[in-house]
Amino acid sequence: MAIRVCVDKFGRPSGRTGPVGLLSYKEPTHPLPVKLIICPPHTGGHTSPLNTQLNRSAHWMLAWDIGFTGSGNVAQRRFQIIPEELPTGEDHLTNWGGLIVADNPEDHPERIYISIKDKMTFSQRQVLGEIADGMPVRRPGSGWNGQDWCLEVLAEASKRGIMEDAELRRVAQLALSPSLIARL
Repeated sequence: MAIRVCVDKFGRPSGRTGPVGLLSYKEPTHPLPVKLIICPPHTGGHTSPLNTQLNRSAHWMLAWDIGFTGSGNVAQRRFQIIPEELPTGEDHLTNWGGLIVADNPEDHPERIYISIKDKMTFSQRQVLGEIADGMPVRRPGSGWNGQDWCLEVLAEASKRGIMEDAELRRVAQLALSPSLIARL
């Protein structure tokens, strides 16, 4: 008997709960820097650079730091789509919505951080979070991935006036530049 998994437009398989974040952190109401984080591709659990013009295997996420955990790690709000494998064995992308995670950037020197906005107000971040939470995903086989998702979220943010078109173009140009891709 074949396994049947019903998936909604956010890629959330029925019957599966999402990841659990740090729920005890309240979003600060003062302006904060917002960034695009680019994580190099991983193969077998190890970072492995690819020599391609456009590294489509890198993982992108939108994030801002909201404080510190008791152990000194950064409490960070993140929006991303997560590659997963369904019980059927299919590769799949899921938007679980915004999560607050504990992070230590020193543990990940291979990551690349690109500033989206030096200061985004609380209300602008709320709108960005609503856009990201509501942005559907597509199937990985279509050639569309998390990089495209992040750019679509930022394009919608530009349409809604919480960032300028020039900021969107700058972020996309930096993130997709051959010199940055060579660092992955």
